Amino acid sequence: MRNPILLVWKWTTSRGINTAGWNICTLYADGEKVASTCGGNYDMKGTVLGDFLQNTHHDRLLKLHRRAGSRFSISPTGEYKRLKTKKAHRWSNHGEFYGLTAYYKRGETKPFKMSLDGGTGTESMWKIARKIGLSRKYHGETKSTTTYTLTDKKLLV
Repeated sequence: MRNPILLVWKWTTSRGINTAGWNICTLYADGEKVASTCGGNYDMKGTVLGDFLQNTHHDRLLKLHRRAGSRFSISPTGEYKRLKTKKAHRWSNHGEFYGLTAYYKRGETKPFKMSLDGGTGTESMWKIARKIGLSRKYHGETKSTTTYTLTDKKLLV
């Protein structure tokens, strides 16, 4: 991956059948489409940022599993069981990183998968991005775009 990366969020409106008029939020990294979502009533900007981080930095997210907001144990039959976090905040029953979920195979201590729910908020995703070694610089926005530069501090060393 290149360093730094130009991230551009673009907002458009769907003209598709059964989705006409819905908002579309698309994230481009160095001009290449990397994530998209449509609809409304949730943080769409955070959702596409979470999808991007999950797809490009999954190995680093795995290292945060003990601090994930939610944890699930999955049995061989596919049943989910929520695991309790040891360190609960007064205001929440989530771990330190709200929006980050770890999935474990039943009886194992290391997760096989991590997922990000960007609908929890863009700031939740930026907090996780900072923890995995990414920094951002805001460049500005127009009516239909928002632009940042994302720098991987671990690649600079």
